[in-house]
Amino acid sequence: MMRAGVLGTTLALCAASAALADAQYVPFDPDGSLYTMAVAINATGQATGYYSDGSRGHGFIRAGNGVFTVFDPPKSVDTRPVAINDAGDVTGYFYKPREHWEAFLRTADGTITAFNVHGYLGGMPADIASDGTIVGTMWLRKELYSFLRRPDGTISLIRGGRAPETHATSINADGTIAGYMGSRARRSRAFIRAPSGAFTFYHPPGSLFTWKVKIDDDGVVAGTYFDLGRVMHAFVRAADGKIAIFTMPGASNTRGIGVDDLGALYGGYDDAQYHAHGFVHGSDGENIPFDVPGAQDTQVNGVNKSGVTVGTFIQDGRYHGFLRAR
Repeated sequence: MMRAGVLGTTLALCAASAALADAQYVPFDPDGSLYTMAVAINATGQATGYYSDGSRGHGFIRAGNGVFTVFDPPKSVDTRPVAINDAGDVTGYFYKPREHWEAFLRTADGTITAFNVHGYLGGMPADIASDGTIVGTMWLRKELYSFLRRPDGTISLIRGGRAPETHATSINADGTIAGYMGSRARRSRAFIRAPSGAFTFYHPPGSLFTWKVKIDDDGVVAGTYFDLGRVMHAFVRAADGKIAIFTMPGASNTRGIGVDDLGALYGGYDDAQYHAHGFVHGSDGENIPFDVPGAQDTQVNGVNKSGVTVGTFIQDGRYHGFLRAR
C-alpha cells in the first residue's frame, strides 16, 4: 500500500518555469486496493477514480487532504467514475450482475442516483458541468448517440449531421459541449455545440480521426487525433478557432489531455518501446517529459487549471494513482 500525501498551500501558483522544475508527486491507493485508476480532478484538488479489491470494483473520491471516500451504487459489482465537477459531484457508470452498464450521479452530499437514457440501459457518461449537467453516449437502434442530462433529470439526445456515431466527451460551465462524430472505420470530425444547439465542426490539420476532446470554461479545446498513418498527435483549439498541433519529440504516439491557466498543454506520450509517460508543453514552447519516480509507465488522465495532474502509474506490476503538482 502506498501512503497518500497531502497537497498543501505550498503548491500554489508560481512562475511557469520554476513550477515545472519543482513538480511534486503524490502516489496513492485506497485501502485494500490491488489496482487503482485515478481518472479526473477538479479545481479544489478532489480526485476521483476506481479501484479493485480483488473481487469487486469500487468508486472513490480523494479529498485534497488525502482522505478517501469510497462509494458504490446499490447492487453494483463494478463502479467506474469518469468525471468530477468543482462542487464534488461525480458521474460514471456501474455494472449490476446479469444486467447492462447503467449510469449514475453521486452528488457531493453522497446521494447516488442511477439513471437510464430514454429507457435504454448502457448509457455511458463522459463529463459533468459545474451545475450538474451530464453529457455522454448511448446506443440506440445500432447507432451511437450522445445525451445531455440536465440537473432536473430530463434527458435529451444530441446528434448533428448523419454520422453513425456521435460522441459528446466534455461540457464546460456555460453548457458548451465538445466531442466528435464518425467512427474509427471512417474519417471523423470534431465538433463544438453551443448552448443554443448550433454546431461548429472542425478538423485538426492532417487528421483522420479525432478522439477524447476536452473543453475548458474559456472555450479552449485540447485533445488527440489520429493522422492518416494512425499515429496519435495532440492538439489545442483556441476559442477563436485557431488550431495548434503538438507531437512529443521521439514519441510513437502523443495524447492531449488539457490546458492549465498558464496556457500549458498537458498529456501523455508513448516512447519507441510503447511505454507511457507524461508531458507538459509550455506556452513558451518548452517540453518537459515526466514520470512518477520509479514508475515503469505513467498514464496521465486529467489536469485542472492549477496544473495539478492526475493519473495512474505502474510499479512492480501494480497500478497506483498519483497527483503531480507543478
